Amino acid sequence: MGERIFEYILTVREKTISARWQFHDADGVKIENETAEQDIESDPLRTQTIKILRDWLSRWGVLSRLRETYEGLPVPGTFKVLGEHLYRLVFTGDVATAFDRVYDAASDQGETLRVVLNFELSEEQGPDELAGYPWEFLYRPGPDGFFIAAQTRFVLSRWVALGPGRAKMPEDPPPLRVWFFMLTPALAGFEAEHQELLMTFSEIGDYRGALRPRLHPRLTEEKIRAELREADDPPHIIHVVAVCRTARPNGEGKFEIAFQDDRGRVVWRDQDTLVGLLAEAIRPGWTPRMVVLHLCETTAVDYSATFGNLAPKLAREKFPAVLAMQYPLPAAQAKRFTSSFYQLLAEGWQIGDAVQHAREAFHHAADADRLFGAPVLYLQTVDGRLVRTANAGPAVTPADVLPAVPRDSAALIDALWRTAIVEAPEPEVGARVAQEVRDTAWPAETAHWERIIRQWWYAEDDVQAVQHLYRAMIRLVAPEPGGAA
Repeated sequence: MGERIFEYILTVREKTISARWQFHDADGVKIENETAEQDIESDPLRTQTIKILRDWLSRWGVLSRLRETYEGLPVPGTFKVLGEHLYRLVFTGDVATAFDRVYDAASDQGETLRVVLNFELSEEQGPDELAGYPWEFLYRPGPDGFFIAAQTRFVLSRWVALGPGRAKMPEDPPPLRVWFFMLTPALAGFEAEHQELLMTFSEIGDYRGALRPRLHPRLTEEKIRAELREADDPPHIIHVVAVCRTARPNGEGKFEIAFQDDRGRVVWRDQDTLVGLLAEAIRPGWTPRMVVLHLCETTAVDYSATFGNLAPKLAREKFPAVLAMQYPLPAAQAKRFTSSFYQLLAEGWQIGDAVQHAREAFHHAADADRLFGAPVLYLQTVDGRLVRTANAGPAVTPADVLPAVPRDSAALIDALWRTAIVEAPEPEVGARVAQEVRDTAWPAETAHWERIIRQWWYAEDDVQAVQHLYRAMIRLVAPEPGGAA
């Protein structure tokens, strides 16, 4: 028996909609059909309400930061009202009836329903068109109403139709190669977030050899281009962390991205610069499987900068999958998202399922956090896995079988010194770190030693090259003998 697919594709045009679907009934019989094209029932009041709530939502980050001072400032029902308006805008008539039928079949059989929003819009249409709406807040109304993006029994994605049908996502043997390009600028207000994100990405594990992360902090345009062009083992996933601002003057719908020059100065480039730069990674015989656009917190006066509108441009460049944040992802939440998302991909989860679980983790019952609607997933292929298996074998000694280490300060210092000599990637690095171990005035409480070691790690020019060394040192000073970093 072939794979049982439960899928509903809603095609949205400038003024009309239609749907097609497929599912299996209780007897295993495949059923597929489509609706006729019908007009979008968009009254001016509903359209204006959606746009106002969308703009209100873009300010949510600032409101959330003021929550401690002004209790109850965010209005919890905002997402639900916006989501219901979005739902009623397109789920009407035969389109709505078809969705209910497929949803009921998937629910009765305990299957995941893949909801695909297909936007047949021209490249010239601006962000205020239908594709620019925050569809990730779709809310199915009713006594048991729910957000589609916050339910793991669904997978919600978008699709830019560039030709007939969708290809299958290529699967490769592990490890899954993920490159993190951190473009966060050396500007006041961003340094703390840069350091926290640097820590987050540096700590991503290899998940028993199934994942191979590589960190590129603050490279120039030229160095990024060279890395993407010349890599012997090009990345499956390119994860870009950046700060944006609205383009001025007359920059409605467009934004600029902060790069840095070879002197470390901030240089603002238009959004197409990033698109062209990432396109350099596409070469004969190889296309990265996925681009992740990770938006950092913006300034309190610039609410409209978003990566959501950049995703379709990358889809048109033939990247099979693009995951773009339409709202800033603070460093603390980024740690939760990346650790979960990349672990699931390394374990062989399909992209859509991994994204949906990340969304669900962001969703709060109090309905007071917009982050579950931040990830916008464009899938140009049928949803699929990036790696064939997650069981590539252990790459490091599991923490539970590491030998216990002595806990007195003198013995720990000796153990750190030996680790620096043995585990360093180069003798010069080992000698330098070993000398730091000897010269440091270590606190009486060894619980504080990990912080010192991490400060050394993040001060290195290439944090990725020395990660094995510093992780070994952190394991030595962990509160529990043999504890993992």
